[in-house]
Amino acid sequence: MQDGAAVDQRLVSTLPLIHIALIRSDRLVPDLPSALTKIRPEQTNYISFITGPSRTADIERVLTIGVHGPEKLIIVFFDEPGSVN
Repeated sequence: MQDGAAVDQRLVSTLPLIHIALIRSDRLVPDLPSALTKIRPEQTNYISFITGPSRTADIERVLTIGVHGPEKLIIVFFDEPGSVN
């Protein structure tokens, strides 16, 4: 069963032309398996992995960017004030 909030969560990551992710540096992990060990699906309604611009090609091999997700992905890593890295 889906509620309005779950639909809104999906739309926010698929409709924008530009997706900007703000990530604390201490949350950075080396690979996908490490990230999957930190995800708790029971604590969220929606999990999305955006790895770059959406791309698709039709049967005539015409490449289109940004159809099923953002056209551009910007990732900004930041440190918390006073943190030691």
